Amino acid sequence: AVAAELLSHGDDAGDRQIPLMLWYGISPLAGDADGRDLALLGVSQIPLTSSLLSRRIASLDGGVDRLVNWLATHETDAAALNGALLGLRDAVEGRRGLAMPAAWPPVAARALADDASAETRATAQYLALAFGDEQVFFALQLQAGDESRAVEQRLAALELLVQVPNPKLVPMLQHVVRNPALAGPALRGMAASSDPQSAAAIIAAYPQLMPAQRDEAIATLAARPHFATALLEAIATNTIPAKDVPAYTARQMLDLGDESIAERVRELWGHVRTSPAEKQTTMAAYRTELSIDSLTNSDLKSGRALFQKKCAQCHKLYGEGASIGPDLTGSQRTSLDYLLQHVVDPGAVVPNEYKVFTLLTNDGRLVQGVVPEQNDQVVVIQTPTERIVIDRSEIDVFEPASLSMMPEGLLESLSPAERRDLVGYLSTPSATPLRE
Repeated sequence: AVAAELLSHGDDAGDRQIPLMLWYGISPLAGDADGRDLALLGVSQIPLTSSLLSRRIASLDGGVDRLVNWLATHETDAAALNGALLGLRDAVEGRRGLAMPAAWPPVAARALADDASAETRATAQYLALAFGDEQVFFALQLQAGDESRAVEQRLAALELLVQVPNPKLVPMLQHVVRNPALAGPALRGMAASSDPQSAAAIIAAYPQLMPAQRDEAIATLAARPHFATALLEAIATNTIPAKDVPAYTARQMLDLGDESIAERVRELWGHVRTSPAEKQTTMAAYRTELSIDSLTNSDLKSGRALFQKKCAQCHKLYGEGASIGPDLTGSQRTSLDYLLQHVVDPGAVVPNEYKVFTLLTNDGRLVQGVVPEQNDQVVVIQTPTERIVIDRSEIDVFEPASLSMMPEGLLESLSPAERRDLVGYLSTPSATPLRE
């Protein structure tokens, strides 16, 4: 009764703590045999709490049907419907082979109505795809492929479609990847499929791709043996420059288990795994090169630009960058020994939350990254280019990797001036403005 009263106070929805405090209090009721969890869902005016409760309900055995049945037989306002659907979406994300609940059609009709919010409609479309709704799939495919539509509409449809892999979508992805405005989701969609034509389509589109899309393209091409073979041939003929392939990706291709690929990697990059003795020699050389006098002359604006290009994909510094690796803001960056230890030998000390795992799917896709979340149904793996949710039924191998996700050889790929500028910027006590 206390929880119901507190959940009815919609003015607390924007508070930083109250929605989560309420969730911690009511979470043991998820799956309650007397239906008290659904009763609370019915009175809740706190969207975050509603979505968390819905997610927990739908994650339990039989919970998807139970939640959908309740939505179909109870009147809820727009905010309550949206919160419940968001939680349901989180619960089924990445899961494959879900049967459509018998009560889903009337819920979908409400959620896809013209007066529903854009968020509610998009969530319902995702759920329809997850439940195998062919009508929604073909409608979105038509929208994504219609060149007469605004690119924003096409992109929104494509972003939804690629979140639920479907082999019927792959030919269209191979076509639209040539359009830079649509290439990002097209690449992610092709990464989830082993279609042999995808590698040629990606390589043909590569010159037109934006820099971030090129990173995604290379990650996709390095994830399967037959894709990697095409990538290595493109590098050998300079169709794709070897410098565009990070050392991390070259190392990953060694783990594909194909000796012919490993041999090509060694031909193109030499040894991509460095011995401890070599690392110590390298660090000693950099200690001499990056002396205090040298770092005094650092171009900090150039250093920040290099940080954005080389580091921000995984690390934050002064609030800028991603959260795949540790936030560097509070680290011992003023110590050259500390920086060199972590940059030259990144696998020496890796906190548990940033340990890298290797995941091999049963259709031959190799993915390496950190695992921020997993449960009995799915594994979430974060790579340098994307967040991937994979159903456990599709996984053949899931084990800790032998190396850090941070690539070795970062400093070796830079000129002496670039090394000075990057280390100089990493050592600063505050952010430096970018060059205009």
